[in-house]
Amino acid sequence: MTLMSGKEKVVRMDLSPHQDVPNPSWSQIDAAIRSLDGARNSLISLTIGDPVPHMAIGGGPDRYILYATFDNLTFATLADPSIEPGTIELVAGQRGKYQARNAVSLALVLQAARVFAASGVLDRGLTWDTK
Repeated sequence: MTLMSGKEKVVRMDLSPHQDVPNPSWSQIDAAIRSLDGARNSLISLTIGDPVPHMAIGGGPDRYILYATFDNLTFATLADPSIEPGTIELVAGQRGKYQARNAVSLALVLQAARVFAASGVLDRGLTWDTK
């Protein structure tokens, strides 16, 4: 399913360390996500408003953590329900322990980011843990 309109909703992409890309194209967002390596490049955010809504993606190169918030009070974290319970340690800006089901594949991250970038909403076909 392609939801990209040519005019993405994301107005700024923040890359670590301290690089901002105004009005990023999908190809720039895709390249930034694929460049996450869990070390030197471990976190990006896609911003629609100031400061919300936004989506943050961290980790790499094999597993990623992705959350989105529309109000900085409630956070939806992408989940893969096929992953067994447990925890995993990843670097997403900083080293941390995460629920294993929230350490998702690149394919799921790209799908979630594409829908958010194009429409400013969460992909309802994916699983989200909300806090």
